[in-house]
Amino acid sequence: MFTGETTAAKIEFDESLVSVVLDQFGTDTQLIKSGDKRFIIRANASASPVFLGWIFQFGDLAEILEPASLREAMREMLNIGVKRYKKSCTTQ
Repeated sequence: MFTGETTAAKIEFDESLVSVVLDQFGTDTQLIKSGDKRFIIRANASASPVFLGWIFQFGDLAEILEPASLREAMREMLNIGVKRYKKSCTTQ
């Protein structure tokens, strides 16, 4: 799922995603409480569209915190999507 060069990432999730996160990253992944109903993990990840899409599917229930380069990759992917869908939709 995470092809390409990997980097150490810090990602925050809503507690409702505990099972999903453990399924994805492994049951030995350490979950660090980060506030009301949130937790943080540290895992290796890449800026691949597949990984970024995986995070995106959770909406505001997940956020890449570090590194800045991975946050920027997410921001770039989102900007591309906004530009694509900002165009008017007309049927011909």
